[in-house]
Amino acid sequence: MSAIRDTVNSDTLLLNVAIIPPENIAAAAVNLSKEAQALGGSFQIDNAERFAHITLYMARFRCSELDRVRLAFQELDASLHQHAIQHTGYFVTADDYYEISYARTAALLAAHEVVMKSLGAFRFSPGSPVREAYFGRYSRQQRLNAREWGYDLAGELYRPHVTLTRFPRGPDRERLPVAAGDLSFTAARIGLFEADQLGAARNLLGAITLAS
Repeated sequence: MSAIRDTVNSDTLLLNVAIIPPENIAAAAVNLSKEAQALGGSFQIDNAERFAHITLYMARFRCSELDRVRLAFQELDASLHQHAIQHTGYFVTADDYYEISYARTAALLAAHEVVMKSLGAFRFSPGSPVREAYFGRYSRQQRLNAREWGYDLAGELYRPHVTLTRFPRGPDRERLPVAAGDLSFTAARIGLFEADQLGAARNLLGAITLAS
C-alpha cells in the first residue's frame, strides 16, 4: 500500500461534506466555543468564518474536479432523508480537540457511507493521501482509512461530533463549558464546505435540503 504524502499539491482543496445544525444548535455551539477559547482554545467557531458542522466525509480533491464533486453532492438529496441527531455528551480527543458528541445511529452511519462512496471516487491521490495538518497520532486503522478514503474517521471509526476548539496542551477538564440543555436536533441540511488545513468548515460552496 502506498505511503501518505508529505506535500500538498497546489491545485487541490480540502472539502468537507457536513450536516449543518439548525440556528439554535449552531448558536449554542458558538457560545461554547467562545467559552472554550477563553480557557486557552486555539480557535473559535463563529458561524461566519468557521461554521458549526458535523462532518460526514472530508477529503482532498483536485480543483479541476470541483464541478463533478458539486454535481455528485447535489445528487445526494435523492439518497438521503432527514433523521434525528442525538446528543450524547462531550469529548476531548487524544490531540486535545474539544467536541460535542453525537450518537452513531444507523441513519447517521448510512448517510456517512452514502456520502463517502458518492464523492470518494473523485478524491485526490487515492491510496496515497496528503498528510493533512489535522492528521494526529494515528492508529493503524486511521492510517488505513486515510489511504483508502482520504478520511481518517471513516467506517468503524466514524465519530459524529461538532468541534468547538483545540487546546495547545491538555485543558482543565473540570472547567470545560457544557450547554445548559440537550443539543439534539433533526438533520435537515447538508453543506459542501471548503475546509482549512485543520478541517474547519470555512466557505460554504453549496447546500441541499433533505426530504422529511
